[in-house]
Amino acid sequence: MEFEPLDEDLEEYLRSILDGADARGAAMIDVFDVPEYWELKRRGYFADASEYMDCSASVRLSYGALRYFECKEKWEASRIASAAGDAGKSLGEKIVDKAVDAAVTFAARSAGM
Repeated sequence: MEFEPLDEDLEEYLRSILDGADARGAAMIDVFDVPEYWELKRRGYFADASEYMDCSASVRLSYGALRYFECKEKWEASRIASAAGDAGKSLGEKIVDKAVDAAVTFAARSAGM
């Protein structure tokens, strides 16, 4: 499954929950009635969640939530490495790549695909 980064507000909210979580991923949330809570819940970042009448919640973070920032770092590193690899190609390699792509496209169109 491809990593999909959260937007900044969701990351901040997740970070605040992670900071208050114990070693098992259990955390208490003072006020759950905010859009960020519901979006993280919808996306499966909570393995279990119980909302209470005083607007607090008890959650157990999912494995994906516990590893989110580690996965994000790896994802960013791979994007940087990929960009560096593309930047490192010589002009000749880029021209050959474009020529091959054009030839394949032309052949496919000529064959009626």
